[in-house]
Amino acid sequence: MDMLTASNFEDALLLKRKSEESSKKDWDKKNRMVCSVIRFYLIQDINYHVMIENLEKKIWEILEGKYLTKRIENHFPLKRRLYRFQLKKNISIGEYMNNYTKLLTDLSNVDEMIKDEDKALILLSSLPNEDYGTFVLILIKGKQSFSYNDVSSALVNHELRKKIKSPPIVHR
Repeated sequence: MDMLTASNFEDALLLKRKSEESSKKDWDKKNRMVCSVIRFYLIQDINYHVMIENLEKKIWEILEGKYLTKRIENHFPLKRRLYRFQLKKNISIGEYMNNYTKLLTDLSNVDEMIKDEDKALILLSSLPNEDYGTFVLILIKGKQSFSYNDVSSALVNHELRKKIKSPPIVHR
């Protein structure tokens, strides 16, 4: 979507019909360019679904119907991943937070809104107790509520402090 907007294809992006001002030749050219931009950003497995389509509106409808519908088949795997989300060994907090944010974005894209405090609670619950138990207890002590931004910032800062405190590795 951002690429289409940046490429000045807003009218095609909004699936408007050809205006009286643009000629059929101009509109057809714009349509081909929009189709190319959309296909360029799709992974191969998804691209197969829209390869033969030559109207941007049809491509968009196929993609929307397949991936942005509000059916349970789209919600269930995402929610399952959210509720089973766990920090694994050898994954940096930065990568972990990116994966969590991507998952929340995927849920938002299928109109599944997670309350801010629930995002924070799920994030805290996903941290291994042996490494983060004290951090979590200190963070929640005495609080009536907290926000996802507060929790994610505290987690990133906690990791930075841990890195600063850890002694450098000396190779001999």
